[in-house]
Amino acid sequence: DWHESRMSGQFWGEDALEMQAYHLIVFETAEIDVSLFHKTSKNRREGSELDLCFVVFKSNGGSGRGSIGKLIESSKRSIGKLITLGHIFEPGEYMVVPFSVNFWHTTSNQSKFGGNDNNLYNLAFHSPKVLNH
Repeated sequence: DWHESRMSGQFWGEDALEMQAYHLIVFETAEIDVSLFHKTSKNRREGSELDLCFVVFKSNGGSGRGSIGKLIESSKRSIGKLITLGHIFEPGEYMVVPFSVNFWHTTSNQSKFGGNDNNLYNLAFHSPKVLNH
């Protein structure tokens, strides 16, 4: 009876002015598993795994939505197609920021417009409690 919430996004290069982040609201203390999946393409050769990671920040309540506060948790960096992290979240608002080191030395235009779908991912949350994002 676990609930799932899933979003898609893309990794950005070093010249990106903003990074994609996900706002998570937890209403009651809950165990939440966070998973970052590197999307695969039928055209992409095998063995092209990315160096994946994500960080979880507590949102600053008084500063408005999207404001990052204290670092709560981070996944371990891993080369592959999937990384996961289980954490007990207290009630509050959080920001989850996925990233890949592979794209730090590319420009955002190359990542976004170069016809390369290697930078796409899914971020999933699994919990026995209902989540809001």
